[in-house]
Amino acid sequence: MKPDPHQILLAKAKHLTREQVESLSVRDAWDLVYSLPKERKPLDKATTVCFTGFSGPEETLLIEIANQNGFRVVQSVVKNLTILCCGPTPGPMKIEKAKAQGTRLISENDFRNEFEKFEQPAEGESSSRVDADLGTPQQ
Repeated sequence: MKPDPHQILLAKAKHLTREQVESLSVRDAWDLVYSLPKERKPLDKATTVCFTGFSGPEETLLIEIANQNGFRVVQSVVKNLTILCCGPTPGPMKIEKAKAQGTRLISENDFRNEFEKFEQPAEGESSSRVDADLGTPQQ
């Protein structure tokens, strides 16, 4: 079931009345939803992320993004690691250890989109994910 843009606006656009929201077409409502400032998901202070399989410059950029969004960045799979973000050449031992302790494995695209509250894939397109068996990003 697709989300209703009118319901999103009623919850998020406090400057609009119910009548104004209900008078919008679905397209206009979605346009307004996408124009709203992006909301950041609140992170627990214990939210940790580790990056594996990235080149130096890519990893540096991802670490900067993580720091800006309140993550605690670690260099190895530590106890209670929240997220292991896997690049093109992830370390197999990191993946194995992360899976064993129930850490969430995500791709770079998933990490970058983590805070895009209302982002939807284009029609016929699926979001990327990390393959449960291989731990590698797939489309």
